[in-house]
Amino acid sequence: MIKNLFRITLINFIWKRYAAIIVTTLCLFIYFWLVGKLHADFVAYSELNNDKEYLGLSFVIKWAAFLVGVIVYLLINTRFRNPKNFQDTSEAGFFGTLKTSQNNKTAELPARKNDIGSTAIDPFENIRKKQKLRSMADFIIEENKNEEP
Repeated sequence: MIKNLFRITLINFIWKRYAAIIVTTLCLFIYFWLVGKLHADFVAYSELNNDKEYLGLSFVIKWAAFLVGVIVYLLINTRFRNPKNFQDTSEAGFFGTLKTSQNNKTAELPARKNDIGSTAIDPFENIRKKQKLRSMADFIIEENKNEEP
């Protein structure tokens, strides 16, 4: 039971983190298979007709198509995958792309100078400005005081 739960959790973690890479790699392999099949059909057609005039050019086109597929694959996986702004694919869409200013809630927070002197976004600035901070325990104690006769 625990072993199966651990396996499902591990698979879920891997899928959420690497879904874009898994899908694009699968698409790349399907693309390679399709280009290879098309080239094999052309070679078979050329042999049947004894027309070997364009056979050398077909190999050049095949390898150029493979190269274009790899370049597109690398562009998709490097351009849309930035480890600094990593998000779950459930929040950022299927490919877990870069955060946009509309989706990035921390961009709306005020900037604050840190000790080094550079300006950085401080997500706790709103908390520092509050007069009094109340925890969940404060709310429970307050409810209990109101309920007692």
